[in-house]
Amino acid sequence: MLADAELDKNVFVSVKGVEASLKGVQRPRVRTYNEQDDDDGAEEEDQEEGDVVETRGRPPRSRRTSEKQALIDAEHAKAEARKKAKAAKAAQKKQRAEAAPPPQPRQDTVFTSRDVEQPARQAKQLQQRDSRIPTMVVRPAAHSNPSEYPQERTREPVEDLRQIQIARHVPTPASTQARGTMSNSSSNWRNPAPHFNTGSASEPPRPRGINNNPLPSRIHVDLRHTSSSSSPIQQSAARARDPVRTANRRHDPSLSRSRSRSPAAGDKRARSPEDDDVRVAQAQKTNNHSGRPRAKDFDDTTQELISIACEEMRCLLAVHQGFPEHLEAADMVKASWATACDKVEVSMALTPDVAKIIARRESQFRGEVKTKLSSITEVGLGFESGHNKATLRKNRQLAEDLKEGFGYCYKGFSPVLAERTGIYKAKIIQQAVNQVWFTNRRDEGATHPDLFGPVFPKPAFALILTAIECCVDEWATGVKTPVPFTSADYRSVYLDHLNAMDAFEEGTAPRNILGDILKRTHDIGRFHSGAQPLAPQASTAVLSQAALDAAIREYDEGHAGSGDEDEGDDE
Repeated sequence: MLADAELDKNVFVSVKGVEASLKGVQRPRVRTYNEQDDDDGAEEEDQEEGDVVETRGRPPRSRRTSEKQALIDAEHAKAEARKKAKAAKAAQKKQRAEAAPPPQPRQDTVFTSRDVEQPARQAKQLQQRDSRIPTMVVRPAAHSNPSEYPQERTREPVEDLRQIQIARHVPTPASTQARGTMSNSSSNWRNPAPHFNTGSASEPPRPRGINNNPLPSRIHVDLRHTSSSSSPIQQSAARARDPVRTANRRHDPSLSRSRSRSPAAGDKRARSPEDDDVRVAQAQKTNNHSGRPRAKDFDDTTQELISIACEEMRCLLAVHQGFPEHLEAADMVKASWATACDKVEVSMALTPDVAKIIARRESQFRGEVKTKLSSITEVGLGFESGHNKATLRKNRQLAEDLKEGFGYCYKGFSPVLAERTGIYKAKIIQQAVNQVWFTNRRDEGATHPDLFGPVFPKPAFALILTAIECCVDEWATGVKTPVPFTSADYRSVYLDHLNAMDAFEEGTAPRNILGDILKRTHDIGRFHSGAQPLAPQASTAVLSQAALDAAIREYDEGHAGSGDEDEGDDE
């Protein structure tokens, strides 16, 4: 019992000690809005320390939160004010638009016959003020009175501009009677044109034309304009279906011209009678495409012309210049379009969009040639696919040997230059020609014998050699890596091949070695395509000379025998 009492006493003492220690701790002071702090910096210190503000009937909050909310409310108020101002401005604009009178239809004063009233007023509006061109002075005749004409300008030096104005605008009485009324405006003091009145002094001077002829009071403008369709598109379509040719327009006085002939153009050559069979058309778009121009965006006639022109462009690139400059490419586009119009017998102007479509065939054609030769080069020249060091070393060495001295042009290739044989007779060259232009009888080489035969063109041959070198460059690292066949990189190589072929042809001119090689290349390519050879062959349907002689002999013998039989019958 004593132990329990002592334990309770100790616990009571410890609890009292804890309470005493807690009394020494200061709790945070809570203030109200009614309390005022005498210290001026007390409010700032409380705001920095984040004192709690007790509000009546609301939960406590800090001063920092209230200031942020005030800024947000101010921004909202400004936004509402801007919205109201914008709405008021839109309402005013709408009100002004409703109050404005409706727009009047524009009068057609261009394509109708009309009478121009008071042309002098329009001529006066076109007159230039303060013109610096000196006016031609009319000199008096010998029999006329000099006092009737205006006096010449004084040549005495003047001090200021006002003296010039006074000297020019204060006429003498004699000159006033001769000239009539003169304007006192200071804008015409430089070159005042002299006016001479032939009538009374009260009649105002009449404006005159360029040749100093008086303008009439009325001018009649007669323009014949008949609209067969309601819209400009329908009118252009009607003109394309039933065109009015230039030759008929020149000889038919009933047809009026839309505009006068240019005086600098002169008389042009009259069209030949066979030109009347050519239809006149205009390129029309059936689909408004926002990107680059496409052939399918045009009508059927234009698509046909574009297809033929693109084929002609590819042929011109092959037989004339594989890497043309900008002006040469533009001439090729025009020539190919003219050839297409001649084939279809349609006269259609070359538009910029159509020209872009045809011009894009230049890079597309070279890329196609290089793509077709890429697979042939790997097998034909002996390159191997692999990743081991020996294969990579072999491919790099082979590429270097082939490019040295145009080694890929020789039929008997050897790393030693002196041991190479069969220049321009490599099998890969003939395979490339067959693959590019003589795939079948409908290919370009077979359908255009006038361009590719009977001797294969040297520019096309040089283009094949340049494409082979581009394919060899793909193996320069030992692994096949794509190399673009661009004009900037391989135009110089193409020109080197052309120069080498010209030198070879000139050096072997007595034997015509290059001519025989090119002719053989064309003949083999045409045979590969399946087309008929160009050389005419004797037809078996034609009778021989012996058969003709026998028929003539038989006719002569029969005619003589029939005469004897007729004499026997008469007896």
